[in-house]
Amino acid sequence: MEVEVDSQGDQDSMGNRHLRRLQARLERVSAETGALKRKKKKKSACSSETLRVRSAASISCDDQEVEVIRFHSQEVEARKTHQSETVLKRKPEAPNNEFDLKKAKYEVLKFGISGFEKQKRDDAMVSLAIKLGAKPPKKEYVNYCQLKQNLAKERADAEAQRQALLKQGIKVARRRPTVAQRRKKDQNKVAGFDPMGHARFFKDGVQNVQVFQRPGGRGPRGRRR
Repeated sequence: MEVEVDSQGDQDSMGNRHLRRLQARLERVSAETGALKRKKKKKSACSSETLRVRSAASISCDDQEVEVIRFHSQEVEARKTHQSETVLKRKPEAPNNEFDLKKAKYEVLKFGISGFEKQKRDDAMVSLAIKLGAKPPKKEYVNYCQLKQNLAKERADAEAQRQALLKQGIKVARRRPTVAQRRKKDQNKVAGFDPMGHARFFKDGVQNVQVFQRPGGRGPRGRRR
């Protein structure tokens, strides 16, 4: 019985020791949590104070007058002064009382055109507008075959009229070709040179001395072929 009591007393002492350890650990944890809470409170208080200081500083800055600085370019100022000087230096232009001959000519033409008939007046106004710089109206479209027939008919009529005048004994001068219709001489043509390589002409820088002979004629030395 005594042995059992001693073993039970040892178990009670071990349980008390374990409880004391747990209690000490809980106290330590509670102390650490309290210290953390105090630190957080201090940080929150500091942040609120800084916000108050910043807001007060911003309000004070807004109340102050803002200084505005403007930069002026020297070139622009010099240009403005130069323009004002040139405007002051200009003299007032004298009224031009000279008689404009060209303008008067067109006024007379307009006055003369107003007395024409409708068709003639329209043609005269078109020609006047072209003289003043307007684009001429486009020509009417004519079929090419019809145009050729019209030109051939005009030539035949002119030739018949010419023959009739000749029969009456009236001399009629033939129509000479215009400068554009005359055949122009080739300026690049060289005497004695033919690019096609004909007889007695140069070909590729070498003179061709072949002589054309009539059939049954004599050669260069008088012999018959």
